Amino acid sequence: MNTEENTQQHPHTALLHQRGLLVVLSTNYFSQSYILDNFITKVGRSKKCQVAIDDLKISTEHCKIEIDENGNFFIEDLNSKNHTFVNDKQIKKKVRLFYGDKIIVGDTVMRFFFEEIIEKGNK
Repeated sequence: MNTEENTQQHPHTALLHQRGLLVVLSTNYFSQSYILDNFITKVGRSKKCQVAIDDLKISTEHCKIEIDENGNFFIEDLNSKNHTFVNDKQIKKKVRLFYGDKIIVGDTVMRFFFEEIIEKGNK
């Protein structure tokens, strides 16, 4: 596994208006949150993954979330045994994530959100 690739921030991170956020909603890691601001974020059981979850139904490297050059977030299953689901549908290819999407890996349920920034205008 190329750790440089996994920890490298996306070259356009400075241009992004929002970072992504995963929030765990299932009991195993309830309320645990993970900031998504790397070009590639891997989700799995391995401690080498940026999102490491101790769930026996999650593969060592289960899925990955990528940020593209436009700041869009995409999720892709990494040929996991128990698959990855977005909004209760098994994904078979890279899928774009939207605010509030439900992600299921193994027995772990998460929601995807964007960082929210209050824009202060001139009064």
